Amino acid sequence: MLLNEEECSKIRKIKSQVSAMISERAVLEAQKGKLLPSPYWSDFCGFFRYMMGLSEEYYGDLRLHTYHLDSDNYQRFYFGDPAIFRKNTSYDKLISRVPAKYRLGAPRILGEFGYDFDGCTVNGSIVGFQSTVNTLYLQGVLPKLEGKKGRKFLLEIGGGYGCLAYQIKRILDDATYVIVDLPETLLFSASYLSLALPEKNICLYDSALPLVPEKASSYDFILLPNYLLPQLARMRFDLALNTESFQEMTRAQLTDYLDFIQASCDLLYSKNKRAQEWNRQDIDVTSELSERFILRGSPSPFDAVQMINVMAKSVAYILGLRTKPQKEREEYICVPK
Repeated sequence: MLLNEEECSKIRKIKSQVSAMISERAVLEAQKGKLLPSPYWSDFCGFFRYMMGLSEEYYGDLRLHTYHLDSDNYQRFYFGDPAIFRKNTSYDKLISRVPAKYRLGAPRILGEFGYDFDGCTVNGSIVGFQSTVNTLYLQGVLPKLEGKKGRKFLLEIGGGYGCLAYQIKRILDDATYVIVDLPETLLFSASYLSLALPEKNICLYDSALPLVPEKASSYDFILLPNYLLPQLARMRFDLALNTESFQEMTRAQLTDYLDFIQASCDLLYSKNKRAQEWNRQDIDVTSELSERFILRGSPSPFDAVQMINVMAKSVAYILGLRTKPQKEREEYICVPK
């Protein structure tokens, strides 16, 4: 569906702000260094650079372009079998572990795709974030935040296209949700959240209107480029979240983020691999976390079927029948030391 002129105007403004951030970052990089995307993410930023030139009206199908960030693609659902998807993702097991209010579904807008499972639109992103919400509920994090009086402050490092922010905000509406990310990726999350939640008060960084942390509670969402993380030092966050991007950073960037979270956040939710082999950075995410946090939980548990699948993939790799299996994600609630 094509966007109307009012919506197109929003996207034009977001593009302009993102372009200004990229220029500002280039100046600061020359002065300070370590602000540019990792080599891994430099490649991906190049792959979706075309989004800055895409006509605003076509952002009405934004979800057809977010595969750059979540690897989810409409063709998987156009040609796939819902029963097989439901079984392979253990979807029914996932939703059985939480009350109905924590069950996620994607809004049917912006070219969204997926299967309709009992009135909820479900795709790969939703399944992944359902697992995240399950952990936050079962570990008591969400119930505690829901019971806390006053405004909540949440911080997500690397917000993707904004799906997790959208879903968490639906559960914790009385929260200010801050996303810190590469300017190139903020194009997606700012566009998605602005179009999906036009009634919300969204602040996308503008150098002409610098953020005043003391006024943060007046916003539903605040989106900042990675190089402005220090501007949040005067804020205190109830929860920080990172899903599958710590292992894609440079060592210096990971260090800066973890040091900030340790000093400024009560808890950190992390779902990451120890390392991303394509990133070629000498880092071990779990070791870095362990230096600063007490880790609650353990690597995501396998059921019998999952364990058999992992073993089968390993045997196939040894026999030369498939590529090397990817390392599994490890999921932790992290308490600062």
